Amino acid sequence: MQGSILYYKMPRVILSPNQELVNDLGRRTGRASRLMGRGVDTDMFSPTKRTRENGVFTFGSCGRLRAEKNVRMLVEIEKALLESGRTKIEFLIVGEGNEREYLSENMKTAEFTGFIDGEELAAAYANMDVFLFPSETDAFGNVAQEANASGVPAIVSDKGGPKFIVRCGETGFVAKDVDEFIKYAFELYDDQEKLSKMKALSRKSAMSRSWDSIFEGVYDGYREAISLHEKARARHTNG
Repeated sequence: MQGSILYYKMPRVILSPNQELVNDLGRRTGRASRLMGRGVDTDMFSPTKRTRENGVFTFGSCGRLRAEKNVRMLVEIEKALLESGRTKIEFLIVGEGNEREYLSENMKTAEFTGFIDGEELAAAYANMDVFLFPSETDAFGNVAQEANASGVPAIVSDKGGPKFIVRCGETGFVAKDVDEFIKYAFELYDDQEKLSKMKALSRKSAMSRSWDSIFEGVYDGYREAISLHEKARARHTNG
């Protein structure tokens, strides 16, 4: 980050994908720093795309299957569920990467879709009951938002951007380590009433994050940058 500060000092207004970066870049650069979130297509990603009703509880994950995504935690979560007697489960894992072999060799209930998109991806999300996203390196984590739009609560890491998407206890949980991921997975597996409420709240929350509302914030940032530029030019002219 330190090596990039000179670059980030170039604009008059910085748009950042999460509040943590907004605060950090504003403090480090002395520039105006504003939030630029991301919208989600709630027509594409919707609970209506669900196609499975087999009575099996589906934990899902979506993203690159690489070490920096912390995907090996899925093995530990599955193991804890099975050893606790919570055996009517499956893991639906969307994505590709060099960790797929490890996951395949060490998970008993996993189904791997490989890379998918469009309607196939939308159906995969909708067929999940709980979304797991242990990555600690994502600045935003749009997959958690797509899961919420599909009516799926998300359990995410307390490091990185996804924690700003999830409302802890309402649209999912924010977990500090594998033990908390497991605790919340148990909680939602065991409490169907809570799960149903969180599914509804997840969808409702995603519906409020339209691209129109996101871009209004972006336009405000542009207007602020133009205003700051004009004030600086006036000072230079008058000086």
